[in-house]
Amino acid sequence: KFHELLFAEWIQSKNWEIKNLEAWDKNSSDVEATSPERECCAFEVKTYFPNLKALEHRNKGESYFGCGEDPSEIEEKYTQLIANAEQQFKAQTDKKKIVAIIDMQNKIERCFNLFPQETEKILKDAMKNCNELWILKIDFLKLTINYKLLERK
Repeated sequence: KFHELLFAEWIQSKNWEIKNLEAWDKNSSDVEATSPERECCAFEVKTYFPNLKALEHRNKGESYFGCGEDPSEIEEKYTQLIANAEQQFKAQTDKKKIVAIIDMQNKIERCFNLFPQETEKILKDAMKNCNELWILKIDFLKLTINYKLLERK
């Protein structure tokens, strides 16, 4: 819930108007807002955390592609986060559907740097029931969009 509220505060600072939050109404998407262009949007906010194996490697001072995760693991986790978000969109029919993934350690950037076209294709293929995918990084509780993938209008 913390990251959903942080995200809501962030888009509000970008001139989006918050209409509803799951924190206020259990039947809402994580965040429902109107864009500065007056488009109604529903957001599902997901957070990408490293896996336990990655944390164990980091705690031991070991390194294996960013503390235990290789590109296929990262892409698999992203695909699962997108699928989970899309499940929650089933009730949304009248709003633009956007999945926003907050990547706590900016792991996907490594995949984009190493395999840009393949990574973009895998993520776009995972987007079956949403209009956009936003990948955000977080620095000192400040969000910025790292990647924005468009799928459908």
